[in-house]
Amino acid sequence: MKKISLLILIFCFQNIFAQVLQDSVIKIDANNVLYKPLVVDNTIWKHPDMSGVMDSIQKNGMLYKLTYRTGFVELTKTKIKEDKSTEVDTVFVANFFTLSMANGGGIYGSGKMKFISDNLYFTVDAGQGFGGKVRGLFKWNHQTNKVTNFIFADEFYELLTDDKKNLEKKYKLKTKQITTFNFTNTVYLDQLKYHLDLWEEREKTKENTSLYDRKRYKSELKEYNFLKKHSEEPYYLYDEKPEYSLQEKNIFKSDNQHKEDTLIFSNDYMYREVDTLLLQNADEHINKVLNKFGKHQKYNVKVLDYFVTHRTGFNGIYFFYKENESAEVKVIRYDIHYKAWLMSNYAEIESKEKQLWFKSSE
Repeated sequence: MKKISLLILIFCFQNIFAQVLQDSVIKIDANNVLYKPLVVDNTIWKHPDMSGVMDSIQKNGMLYKLTYRTGFVELTKTKIKEDKSTEVDTVFVANFFTLSMANGGGIYGSGKMKFISDNLYFTVDAGQGFGGKVRGLFKWNHQTNKVTNFIFADEFYELLTDDKKNLEKKYKLKTKQITTFNFTNTVYLDQLKYHLDLWEEREKTKENTSLYDRKRYKSELKEYNFLKKHSEEPYYLYDEKPEYSLQEKNIFKSDNQHKEDTLIFSNDYMYREVDTLLLQNADEHINKVLNKFGKHQKYNVKVLDYFVTHRTGFNGIYFFYKENESAEVKVIRYDIHYKAWLMSNYAEIESKEKQLWFKSSE
Protein backbone atom coordinates (compact mmCIF):
# COMPACT_ATOMS: atom_id res chain seq x y z
CA MET A 1 0.00 0.00 0.00
CA LYS A 2 2.83 2.31 0.90
CA LYS A 3 4.55 1.50 -2.41
CA ILE A 4 1.38 2.40 -4.36
CA SER A 5 1.03 5.68 -2.46
CA LEU A 6 4.68 6.51 -3.14
CA LEU A 7 4.27 5.80 -6.87
CA ILE A 8 1.19 8.01 -7.03
CA LEU A 9 3.06 10.81 -5.21
CA ILE A 10 6.03 10.53 -7.59
CA PHE A 11 3.68 10.58 -10.62
CA CYS A 12 1.88 13.68 -9.36
CA PHE A 13 5.19 15.41 -8.65
CA GLN A 14 6.45 14.68 -12.18
CA ASN A 15 3.26 16.09 -13.72
CA ILE A 16 3.46 19.23 -11.58
CA PHE A 17 7.18 19.69 -12.42
CA ALA A 18 6.50 19.22 -16.13
CA GLN A 19 3.71 21.80 -15.99
CA VAL A 20 5.99 24.24 -14.19
CA LEU A 21 8.61 23.80 -16.93
CA GLN A 22 5.94 24.23 -19.59
CA ASP A 23 4.70 27.49 -18.08
CA SER A 24 8.08 28.92 -17.08
CA VAL A 25 10.18 31.41 -19.05
CA ILE A 26 12.85 28.80 -19.74
CA LYS A 27 11.68 25.76 -21.72
CA ILE A 28 13.30 22.42 -22.56
CA ASP A 29 12.11 20.52 -25.63
CA ALA A 30 12.11 16.75 -26.30
CA ASN A 31 15.73 16.92 -27.46
CA ASN A 32 16.80 18.60 -24.21
CA VAL A 33 17.36 21.94 -26.01
CA LEU A 34 17.01 24.98 -23.76
CA TYR A 35 14.87 27.88 -24.99
CA LYS A 36 14.48 31.33 -23.48
CA PRO A 37 11.84 33.50 -25.16
CA LEU A 38 12.81 37.11 -26.03
CA VAL A 39 11.20 39.55 -23.63
CA VAL A 40 10.61 42.86 -25.49
CA ASP A 41 10.13 46.15 -23.70
CA ASN A 42 6.88 47.69 -24.97
CA THR A 43 8.42 51.20 -24.89
CA ILE A 44 10.44 50.52 -28.06
CA TRP A 45 7.19 50.54 -30.03
CA LYS A 46 6.40 54.05 -28.84
CA HIS A 47 7.70 57.33 -30.21
CA PRO A 48 10.95 58.32 -28.45
CA ASP A 49 10.80 61.11 -25.91
CA MET A 50 14.17 62.81 -26.36
CA SER A 51 15.53 66.35 -26.28
CA GLY A 52 18.82 68.18 -26.03
CA VAL A 53 20.77 71.41 -26.57
CA MET A 54 22.85 71.62 -29.75
CA ASP A 55 24.56 74.94 -28.99
CA SER A 56 24.11 78.11 -26.93
CA ILE A 57 25.33 81.69 -27.08
CA GLN A 58 24.87 84.87 -25.01
CA LYS A 59 24.44 88.46 -26.14
CA ASN A 60 23.14 91.60 -24.41
CA GLY A 61 21.84 89.75 -21.36
CA MET A 62 20.00 87.15 -23.44
CA LEU A 63 20.81 83.44 -23.54
CA TYR A 64 20.07 81.73 -26.86
CA LYS A 65 19.81 77.95 -27.08
CA LEU A 66 19.45 75.85 -30.21
CA THR A 67 17.49 72.78 -29.09
CA TYR A 68 15.96 69.63 -30.52
CA ARG A 69 13.21 67.40 -29.24
CA THR A 70 11.01 64.68 -30.65
CA GLY A 71 9.70 66.09 -33.92
CA PHE A 72 10.97 69.68 -33.54
CA VAL A 73 13.98 71.98 -33.72
CA GLU A 74 13.60 75.24 -31.82
CA LEU A 75 15.42 78.38 -30.75
CA THR A 76 14.82 79.39 -27.12
CA LYS A 77 15.61 82.88 -25.83
CA THR A 78 15.98 83.32 -22.08
CA LYS A 79 16.13 86.82 -20.57
CA ILE A 80 17.40 87.05 -17.01
CA LYS A 81 15.78 90.02 -15.23
CA GLU A 82 17.24 92.11 -12.41
CA ASP A 83 15.20 90.18 -9.83
CA LYS A 84 16.81 87.00 -11.23
CA SER A 85 13.52 85.79 -12.66
CA THR A 86 13.59 84.52 -16.25
CA GLU A 87 11.48 85.16 -19.31
CA VAL A 88 11.61 82.44 -21.97
CA ASP A 89 10.49 82.78 -25.59
CA THR A 90 10.54 79.86 -28.02
CA VAL A 91 10.94 80.41 -31.76
CA PHE A 92 10.04 77.63 -34.20
CA VAL A 93 12.82 76.48 -36.55
CA ALA A 94 11.56 73.27 -38.22
CA ASN A 95 9.68 70.02 -37.60
CA PHE A 96 10.16 66.42 -38.73
CA PHE A 97 8.19 63.17 -38.63
CA THR A 98 9.11 60.45 -36.15
CA LEU A 99 8.73 56.68 -35.99
CA SER A 100 8.79 54.30 -33.05
CA MET A 101 12.12 53.54 -31.43
CA ALA A 102 12.02 50.06 -33.01
CA ASN A 103 11.51 51.45 -36.52
CA GLY A 104 13.29 54.79 -36.43
CA GLY A 105 15.90 54.66 -33.70
CA GLY A 106 16.84 57.55 -31.43
CA ILE A 107 16.53 61.31 -31.87
CA TYR A 108 19.77 63.26 -32.38
CA GLY A 109 20.87 66.83 -32.94
CA SER A 110 24.01 68.85 -33.64
CA GLY A 111 24.51 72.45 -34.67
CA LYS A 112 26.50 75.65 -34.29
CA MET A 113 25.43 79.26 -33.69
CA LYS A 114 27.11 82.62 -34.46
CA PHE A 115 26.01 86.26 -34.42
CA ILE A 116 26.91 87.98 -37.69
CA SER A 117 25.81 91.62 -38.20
CA ASP A 118 23.13 91.41 -35.47
CA ASN A 119 21.48 88.34 -36.99
CA LEU A 120 21.93 84.88 -35.49
CA TYR A 121 23.06 82.27 -38.01
CA PHE A 122 23.12 78.57 -37.23
CA THR A 123 23.66 75.21 -38.88
CA VAL A 124 21.45 72.23 -38.01
CA ASP A 125 21.65 68.49 -38.44
CA ALA A 126 18.86 66.96 -36.37
CA GLY A 127 16.16 64.31 -36.62
CA GLN A 128 15.71 60.60 -36.16
CA GLY A 129 18.10 57.91 -37.34
CA PHE A 130 15.62 56.37 -39.80
CA GLY A 131 12.89 58.98 -39.50
CA GLY A 132 12.64 62.63 -40.51
CA LYS A 133 15.56 65.05 -40.76
CA VAL A 134 16.19 68.79 -40.43
CA ARG A 135 19.39 69.93 -42.12
CA GLY A 136 20.81 73.15 -43.45
CA LEU A 137 21.74 76.75 -42.78
CA PHE A 138 19.27 78.99 -40.91
CA LYS A 139 19.08 82.61 -39.75
CA TRP A 140 17.13 84.28 -36.93
CA ASN A 141 16.28 87.95 -37.52
CA HIS A 142 16.16 89.91 -34.27
CA GLN A 143 13.80 92.53 -35.75
CA THR A 144 11.14 90.16 -37.09
CA ASN A 145 11.77 87.36 -34.58
CA LYS A 146 11.47 84.93 -37.50
CA VAL A 147 13.70 82.13 -38.70
CA THR A 148 14.56 81.65 -42.38
CA ASN A 149 16.08 78.63 -44.08
CA PHE A 150 18.73 79.00 -46.81
CA ILE A 151 17.81 76.86 -49.83
CA PHE A 152 20.58 75.90 -52.28
CA ALA A 153 19.84 73.93 -55.44
CA ASP A 154 22.49 71.29 -54.79
CA GLU A 155 21.88 70.76 -51.06
CA PHE A 156 19.61 68.20 -49.45
CA TYR A 157 16.46 69.73 -48.01
CA GLU A 158 13.16 68.32 -46.76
CA LEU A 159 10.74 69.30 -49.48
CA LEU A 160 8.34 67.41 -51.68
CA THR A 161 9.46 67.06 -55.28
CA ASP A 162 6.91 69.55 -56.60
CA ASP A 163 7.77 72.13 -53.92
CA LYS A 164 11.47 71.78 -54.72
CA LYS A 165 10.88 72.25 -58.46
CA ASN A 166 8.69 75.30 -57.81
CA LEU A 167 11.36 76.90 -55.63
CA GLU A 168 14.11 76.22 -58.14
CA LYS A 169 11.98 77.72 -60.89
CA LYS A 170 10.87 80.76 -58.86
CA TYR A 171 14.33 81.70 -57.62
CA LYS A 172 16.24 80.30 -60.63
CA LEU A 173 18.46 78.32 -58.30
CA LYS A 174 21.69 77.10 -59.84
CA THR A 175 25.26 76.29 -58.83
CA LYS A 176 28.54 76.69 -60.72
CA GLN A 177 31.58 74.78 -59.48
CA ILE A 178 35.09 76.27 -59.53
CA THR A 179 37.75 73.70 -58.72
CA THR A 180 40.74 74.77 -56.61
CA PHE A 181 44.16 73.23 -56.22
CA ASN A 182 47.73 73.93 -55.23
CA PHE A 183 50.15 71.93 -57.37
CA THR A 184 53.41 71.28 -55.54
CA ASN A 185 54.49 67.93 -57.02
CA THR A 186 57.66 69.12 -58.74
CA VAL A 187 58.97 65.54 -58.91
CA TYR A 188 56.11 64.62 -61.23
CA LEU A 189 56.84 67.68 -63.36
CA ASP A 190 60.51 66.66 -63.62
CA GLN A 191 59.50 63.14 -64.65
CA LEU A 192 57.24 64.51 -67.36
CA LYS A 193 59.99 66.82 -68.61
CA TYR A 194 62.51 63.95 -68.71
CA HIS A 195 60.09 61.80 -70.69
CA LEU A 196 59.37 64.62 -73.13
CA ASP A 197 63.12 65.12 -73.70
CA LEU A 198 63.41 61.42 -74.59
CA TRP A 199 60.59 61.72 -77.11
CA GLU A 200 62.20 64.77 -78.69
CA GLU A 201 65.62 63.11 -78.87
CA ARG A 202 64.18 60.06 -80.58
CA GLU A 203 62.40 62.20 -83.14
CA LYS A 204 65.52 64.34 -83.75
CA THR A 205 67.94 61.44 -84.27
CA LYS A 206 65.40 59.21 -86.00
CA GLU A 207 66.62 56.40 -83.76
CA ASN A 208 64.23 53.85 -82.28
CA THR A 209 61.45 55.34 -84.34
CA SER A 210 59.27 52.34 -83.57
CA LEU A 211 59.18 53.49 -79.94
CA TYR A 212 58.21 57.03 -80.86
CA ASP A 213 54.52 57.81 -80.45
CA ARG A 214 53.61 61.26 -81.75
CA LYS A 215 50.13 61.15 -80.25
CA ARG A 216 51.38 60.28 -76.78
CA TYR A 217 54.10 62.93 -77.00
CA LYS A 218 51.52 65.63 -77.74
CA SER A 219 49.33 64.44 -74.85
CA GLU A 220 52.19 64.52 -72.35
CA LEU A 221 53.39 67.90 -73.62
CA LYS A 222 49.92 69.34 -73.13
CA GLU A 223 49.71 67.98 -69.59
CA TYR A 224 53.18 69.30 -68.76
CA ASN A 225 52.37 72.81 -70.00
CA PHE A 226 49.05 72.77 -68.14
CA LEU A 227 50.54 71.75 -64.79
CA LYS A 228 53.57 74.03 -65.13
CA LYS A 229 51.33 77.01 -65.83
CA HIS A 230 49.08 76.36 -62.83
CA SER A 231 51.97 75.62 -60.50
CA GLU A 232 52.66 79.34 -60.90
CA GLU A 233 48.98 80.17 -60.19
CA PRO A 234 48.33 78.31 -56.91
CA TYR A 235 44.86 77.50 -55.62
CA TYR A 236 42.72 78.12 -58.68
CA LEU A 237 41.47 76.46 -61.81
CA TYR A 238 38.42 77.96 -63.49
CA ASP A 239 37.01 74.75 -64.89
CA GLU A 240 34.05 72.59 -63.85
CA LYS A 241 35.64 69.35 -65.10
CA PRO A 242 39.45 69.53 -65.20
CA GLU A 243 41.07 67.61 -68.03
CA TYR A 244 43.74 66.17 -65.73
CA SER A 245 43.43 64.51 -62.36
CA LEU A 246 43.99 66.91 -59.48
CA GLN A 247 43.94 64.38 -56.64
CA GLU A 248 47.42 65.41 -55.49
CA LYS A 249 46.96 69.02 -56.44
CA ASN A 250 44.48 70.43 -53.92
CA ILE A 251 44.47 73.01 -51.15
CA PHE A 252 44.83 70.46 -48.36
CA LYS A 253 48.42 70.54 -47.13
CA SER A 254 50.49 67.52 -46.15
CA ASP A 255 52.27 69.31 -43.32
CA ASN A 256 50.55 69.79 -39.97
CA GLN A 257 51.47 73.44 -39.53
CA HIS A 258 48.71 74.57 -41.88
CA LYS A 259 45.95 72.38 -40.44
CA GLU A 260 42.95 73.41 -38.40
CA ASP A 261 42.13 71.23 -35.40
CA THR A 262 38.63 70.51 -36.73
CA LEU A 263 38.27 67.12 -38.37
CA ILE A 264 35.78 66.82 -41.19
CA PHE A 265 33.95 63.56 -41.93
CA SER A 266 33.26 62.69 -45.56
CA ASN A 267 31.34 59.84 -47.14
CA ASP A 268 34.32 58.84 -49.26
CA TYR A 269 37.21 59.85 -47.03
CA MET A 270 37.23 59.18 -43.31
CA TYR A 271 38.67 62.56 -42.33
CA ARG A 272 39.88 65.73 -43.98
CA GLU A 273 41.54 68.61 -42.18
CA VAL A 274 40.90 72.14 -43.35
CA ASP A 275 43.82 74.22 -44.58
CA THR A 276 43.95 77.22 -42.25
CA LEU A 277 45.61 79.27 -45.00
CA LEU A 278 42.31 79.08 -46.88
CA LEU A 279 40.45 80.34 -43.80
CA GLN A 280 42.97 83.05 -42.96
CA ASN A 281 43.13 84.38 -46.53
CA ALA A 282 39.49 83.87 -47.41
CA ASP A 283 39.06 87.51 -48.49
CA GLU A 284 41.77 87.15 -51.12
CA HIS A 285 40.49 83.80 -52.39
CA ILE A 286 36.85 84.87 -52.67
CA ASN A 287 37.82 88.11 -54.41
CA LYS A 288 39.77 86.12 -56.99
CA VAL A 289 36.86 83.77 -57.57
CA LEU A 290 34.19 86.47 -57.83
CA ASN A 291 36.38 88.65 -60.05
CA LYS A 292 37.09 85.69 -62.36
CA PHE A 293 40.81 85.70 -61.65
CA GLY A 294 41.53 89.24 -62.83
CA LYS A 295 39.14 89.43 -65.78
CA HIS A 296 37.35 92.28 -63.99
CA GLN A 297 37.48 94.04 -60.62
CA LYS A 298 33.78 94.28 -59.85
CA TYR A 299 33.90 92.90 -56.31
CA ASN A 300 35.73 93.94 -53.16
CA VAL A 301 34.88 91.36 -50.53
CA LYS A 302 35.27 91.41 -46.75
CA VAL A 303 34.74 88.04 -45.02
CA LEU A 304 32.88 88.30 -41.70
CA ASP A 305 32.87 84.72 -40.42
CA TYR A 306 32.36 81.09 -41.46
CA PHE A 307 30.93 77.71 -40.45
CA VAL A 308 32.81 74.47 -41.08
CA THR A 309 30.19 71.76 -41.47
CA HIS A 310 29.77 68.25 -42.83
CA ARG A 311 26.15 67.16 -42.34
CA THR A 312 23.92 70.00 -43.51
CA GLY A 313 23.58 68.81 -47.09
CA PHE A 314 27.22 69.09 -48.15
CA ASN A 315 30.72 68.73 -46.71
CA GLY A 316 32.22 72.17 -46.62
CA ILE A 317 32.44 75.72 -45.37
CA TYR A 318 29.84 78.50 -45.37
CA PHE A 319 31.62 81.86 -45.70
CA PHE A 320 29.69 85.02 -44.80
CA TYR A 321 30.85 88.24 -46.45
CA LYS A 322 29.96 91.75 -47.50
CA GLU A 323 30.92 93.27 -50.82
CA ASN A 324 31.60 96.84 -51.98
CA GLU A 325 30.69 98.43 -48.61
CA SER A 326 27.17 96.95 -48.80
CA ALA A 327 25.29 96.20 -45.56
CA GLU A 328 23.90 92.97 -46.98
CA VAL A 329 25.47 89.75 -45.72
CA LYS A 330 25.98 87.14 -48.46
CA VAL A 331 26.98 83.49 -48.41
CA ILE A 332 29.49 81.61 -50.55
CA ARG A 333 30.36 77.95 -49.99
CA TYR A 334 33.51 75.91 -50.32
CA ASP A 335 32.96 72.19 -50.90
CA ILE A 336 35.59 70.12 -49.07
CA HIS A 337 34.83 66.88 -50.91
CA TYR A 338 35.14 68.32 -54.43
CA LYS A 339 37.71 70.98 -53.41
CA ALA A 340 35.69 73.65 -55.15
CA TRP A 341 33.97 76.98 -54.65
CA LEU A 342 30.23 76.72 -55.21
CA MET A 343 28.96 79.82 -56.98
CA SER A 344 25.29 79.66 -56.01
CA ASN A 345 22.31 81.90 -55.73
CA TYR A 346 19.94 80.85 -52.98
CA ALA A 347 16.51 81.46 -51.50
CA GLU A 348 15.73 82.45 -47.91
CA ILE A 349 12.42 80.83 -46.97
CA GLU A 350 10.59 81.63 -43.74
CA SER A 351 10.37 78.55 -41.55
CA LYS A 352 6.82 77.39 -40.97
CA GLU A 353 5.51 74.21 -39.42
CA LYS A 354 5.00 71.62 -42.15
CA GLN A 355 2.08 69.27 -42.60
CA LEU A 356 4.18 66.15 -42.64
CA TRP A 357 3.60 63.88 -45.61
CA PHE A 358 4.14 60.84 -43.43
CA LYS A 359 2.63 60.10 -40.02
CA SER A 360 3.52 56.88 -38.31
CA SER A 361 0.94 54.86 -36.41
CA GLU A 362 1.05 54.84 -32.66
